[in-house]
Amino acid sequence: MTIRFVLLVNKQGQTRLAQYYEYLTLDERRALEGEIVRKCLSRSDSQCSFIEHRNYKVIYRRYASLFFLVGVDGDENELAILEFIHCLVETMDRYFGNVCELDIMFHLEKAHFILEEMSKSQGYTRMVDCSFTHALMFEREDCSRAMLLSVHIWFVMSFWIKEMGSSTSML
Repeated sequence: MTIRFVLLVNKQGQTRLAQYYEYLTLDERRALEGEIVRKCLSRSDSQCSFIEHRNYKVIYRRYASLFFLVGVDGDENELAILEFIHCLVETMDRYFGNVCELDIMFHLEKAHFILEEMSKSQGYTRMVDCSFTHALMFEREDCSRAMLLSVHIWFVMSFWIKEMGSSTSML
C-alpha cells in the first residue's frame, strides 16, 4: 500500500491523530488537513467515501464520533484501503476495549504505535487473507509487539473458527 498520510478527526474537525509517511512542512500539513477535513465533513452519508484532492486519493470512514481519513496515491485500490481502515478500528477496539476519541487523546503514543505497525510495508508485516477481513501479523519479537501479535492471532483465529463452523474448544 502506498499510504501517504492517516488522519483521525472528530466531528468538529479537530485532528486527534496525524501520521505522515512523506515529508511535508508544518504549514503544508496544516493547509492539507484543513482542506481535506472540510471536504470530508461536509459530505453527506449518501455520498461515496472517496475524494480526490491535489495528487492524493482520500478514503475516509466514520466510526462513532471519529473520522478515519487515509491519503494514498491515485492508483491505489479504494476498497483495500477501506478494509485497512476497518482492520485498524477493529485492532484499536480490541486493544483499548471499544475505542473512542478519549482513548486516542490519552494514549496517543499507543495509537501511533498501532497505526505505525499496521501501515508499514517494509518487510515487517504480511497480510493474512481471511474471508471476512484482513489482519496484520508482525514478525518482530519484542514484548510490546508480541502482545499486539497475540491480538491479531486471536482476531484471525476467531474468524477462521466462524468460517469453519467449529467450536472454540478445538483451540
